[in-house]
Amino acid sequence: MRQALAGFAELLGRYNARATFPVTAAALGRHPAVLRDLLRCAPAVELAVHGHRHTDLAALSDAEQAAEIGQAMALFRANGIPFVGFRAPYLRWNDRLLAALEGAGLWYDSSQCLLWPVIDEDALAPEQREGLQLLCDFCQPRPAEAFPALPFWINNLLEIPVSLPDDELLVERLRLRDGTRLAAVWGAALELCHRRGELFVLQLHPERFPLCAGALEALLQRARGLRPSVWLASLRDVTVWWREKRALHVELTPRGAEEWEVVAEGPGRGVLLVRGTAGEVESTPWGQGYRMVSQRRFTLRAEDRPCVGISSAAPLELLQFLADQGYVLEVSDRAAGYSVYLDRDAFSPPDMLPLLEEIEAAPGPLVRWARWPGGAGSALAITGDVDALTVWDYLVRPFEG
Repeated sequence: MRQALAGFAELLGRYNARATFPVTAAALGRHPAVLRDLLRCAPAVELAVHGHRHTDLAALSDAEQAAEIGQAMALFRANGIPFVGFRAPYLRWNDRLLAALEGAGLWYDSSQCLLWPVIDEDALAPEQREGLQLLCDFCQPRPAEAFPALPFWINNLLEIPVSLPDDELLVERLRLRDGTRLAAVWGAALELCHRRGELFVLQLHPERFPLCAGALEALLQRARGLRPSVWLASLRDVTVWWREKRALHVELTPRGAEEWEVVAEGPGRGVLLVRGTAGEVESTPWGQGYRMVSQRRFTLRAEDRPCVGISSAAPLELLQFLADQGYVLEVSDRAAGYSVYLDRDAFSPPDMLPLLEEIEAAPGPLVRWARWPGGAGSALAITGDVDALTVWDYLVRPFEG
């Protein structure tokens, strides 16, 4: 396992990619030197908490969940391992667990999952189809056709969904061992994700790295060739950016008939995009009808106010979600004069993707921030859960839970 982790980190380093390895505290407690060495030799690697033991936390009481989280965090601290995030063993979570994570001061969770439609179920053998169904019944992934692969806030905890199919599904459930086929499945999911400008969180357990190394490298090569670019990030990087972008702000001021002064403020990694407008402003093609603007203060021409108007009845969760996507919002009960206007008094996760599609399909001019730093078009986060580092760890794991 030490060699697999080293090889994993070496491959990531060649592509300037970052990774997050959620680790059980029990495994950390038995092998702290191995993990400290990994962090020292591979600074692009982040470790996250994967519970104290590799057990189904959703089946535990509130007190038991809190104890598991507290013991795990204490072991991380005692061994000098920094952490800010969490992933539940088996991707098994519930609302009580999320509340406990927030109460413990963790920044993010990455336990909820999405299944991308990249597996031809009609071509599966009966035993493969059964394996797929068993995993879906256990993990309860949301369909990526109906939900965006994007982080979202649950109070002060950022939820970062995992993308399926992962190595567990492909290698163990579907019995795929051909690196070319693995690469094709992951590459197809990445392409779909990039087309929507979202975040592909790959799950690849390090013990399967020797089998999947070629597929991972093919995925990284594919990401490198996509335009707009793909941001390669750890889960911590994503969380830091989601926090940082709260300071992004745009002020639109009318300067005559159909003319608007745009003044943008915020972190330097934020990049402005414009569409459907005219004016002498330095910009370069970006994609999806947008152009990337290098200036933070400029004037443009547009018949309608180039932002999203939203009624005062809209819930705060809706405002937060749209702001996180980079949209410039103005609360108004007058729909006239806006490129896009939303009159909604309710909002829930199933509304996310249709709402984004509605805004992007609107023909009017728009000024917005790019969703990802530096003007990237989408993001890729490589992750891999670690709950055993030796054969002995695997043998004792059933007795830990």
